[in-house]
Amino acid sequence: MGGTSGVYYGKRQLTDDEKYGDQVLFSFYPSDIDGSNMPTVDDLILNMPDGGFYRVLDASPALIETRRLMIAGGGGSGGPGAGGNEGSLSINFVTPQYSSTITGKDYYIEFDIVAKDSAGDPIREEGTATWKINGKQYTQKVRNGRNSFKVDEYLDHTIEQNKIVIIVNMNTGGITDSIISKTWYVTAINLELEWPWEYSEDEYRRGSNFTLRFTPYGNVDCVAHIIFDDDYTEGATYFTEIIPANKTGSVYTTKSMPSLPHGAHTCAIYLTSDATEEPTPTIKHEITFIDENNHSTVLTVPYYETIATQYQTIDIPFLVYDQDTEKCNVSFYVNDIKIVSDSYDRALQHWAYTPTEYGTI
Repeated sequence: MGGTSGVYYGKRQLTDDEKYGDQVLFSFYPSDIDGSNMPTVDDLILNMPDGGFYRVLDASPALIETRRLMIAGGGGSGGPGAGGNEGSLSINFVTPQYSSTITGKDYYIEFDIVAKDSAGDPIREEGTATWKINGKQYTQKVRNGRNSFKVDEYLDHTIEQNKIVIIVNMNTGGITDSIISKTWYVTAINLELEWPWEYSEDEYRRGSNFTLRFTPYGNVDCVAHIIFDDDYTEGATYFTEIIPANKTGSVYTTKSMPSLPHGAHTCAIYLTSDATEEPTPTIKHEITFIDENNHSTVLTVPYYETIATQYQTIDIPFLVYDQDTEKCNVSFYVNDIKIVSDSYDRALQHWAYTPTEYGTI
């Protein structure tokens, strides 16, 4: 069984007799190999014009001798390997062949492998997948059925399409492994949102209108979606702003928006673009609106974590505001049991709590 130490792209144009005849031994010149690195013995050449795989038998600076293993039919249509292989191997798309994603988000290529032996029974042994992404090579173990590979960290948003090739090598019971390939094209859109929550007097919104300041990053036009309290009532608690690409990378100030009722309100912002179906991750903050005619106390807690580690201290920020007094008494309860009570002014405060019991609190 041959090795799979490396996979190289070939660009040799075959004649019709070479494509469809019985010839199995082929010679490649260095100029037939894509790139400056040359294959060595036992490496594979995926010859892109015909979609065939060629195992290197001997390699010198002037000539590379190979044996054709299979013809995949245009770069990966599936089929059994050569050399006495009686099984079959194919790859089916799960992730569409052409797709897009946003930089900074996890992105997986999903695919199904169908591998059978000569009796038509599924192959249970693992195979090896070699990935070629933007000139670099990565490997993983794969099995019959659904597989995936995380590719976001290898994508380049400066090129129009990232070409992603998988080459699967699996023993289907023959003399040599079966080999098959698929190609995906992924566009990486540079679109990010920065909106840090930092306490200042501006966190108390007064008056009939207000604005927000955040920083969008990217190389495309985008739309900022601003939602309060998860309510998509347009013009009241849901607002959109069109941001041209040439305004990204600097602090953006929204148009004036009508203030919300007296109290603490959750504000969420995310970005979308026509260039991709994926939105950016949503960022949430708490914003306190003050009505001078309303004297009820407002407690704001900008904390969104839902999982904590037992015996690991967590820090919970909060603001408390009462128009009639500079300080307010605040009590903290855990499972209806008072833990602490103290007086706090209008500045940003923090409560440190260490959960000691396992379970929901």
